[in-house]
Amino acid sequence: MCLTSKYLNCFLLKNQFKYLHFNLIDNMILFGRKLLFTLLFIFFTINCHAQNRDKFRVDYDLFTFYNPKTKTWSEWEEIDNTFVININQNGDIAHFKANGEIATYKKLSSVVNGYTNDKKHFQIIKALDDTGDIFRFQFFDDREIGLKMRWGEFMIQFAKKK
Repeated sequence: MCLTSKYLNCFLLKNQFKYLHFNLIDNMILFGRKLLFTLLFIFFTINCHAQNRDKFRVDYDLFTFYNPKTKTWSEWEEIDNTFVININQNGDIAHFKANGEIATYKKLSSVVNGYTNDKKHFQIIKALDDTGDIFRFQFFDDREIGLKMRWGEFMIQFAKKK
């Protein structure tokens, strides 16, 4: 073998190695991109599914309020109110009032589960209204007990007729 062909073979081998090396890197980058897009797709699919699963609506047709001065509850009134819970990723609440107004409450706390003395399950969260007042929402699984909204000593209760 002559000296020139030896260098030529060496040159060709180096070029083939560079080609294989760059081709390998290109394939790794392409694989990484495909993997990233696949993982992002799975994440967003699961996230959207979880959000839709948690969002729910509760309709109430009775209303009463507690007067802390007299320490008494008012008579039940028939009035339609709808609450949509978990309207966004934060878990905020929308309240569709009987007069057509919509109030939004920004969730401030995590959900606390509990039971009454007679084993009625409820969930409590704290939330902030548009005026800056902090409310405590107590949602009962039993719609006939319904929802109690508290701020300070004042309370409102919404319930569903039997």
